[in-house]
Amino acid sequence: MSADFDYEAWAEEAFDELMALNNGMAGSPATVRHYVEAEIAANDCNYFVPQLVFGDQTLPEALRSVELFAKDIMPAFAA
Repeated sequence: MSADFDYEAWAEEAFDELMALNNGMAGSPATVRHYVEAEIAANDCNYFVPQLVFGDQTLPEALRSVELFAKDIMPAFAA
């Protein structure tokens, strides 16, 4: 990667593209739960594999994302 490459701008653009394709989500726990619910319903799937780390997140930020998903999202889908 060249020294003048603007990684943050690229990551923001890439995420915006994912959002436009309905393949990305960020937001409150309720927003993310609704997104996951809609994805499961639309695709009639029995499992969901999220990408919880994106861009240049630090390890503590990545772990926080995983913790929040486990605490605030996953319980809504417990069988």
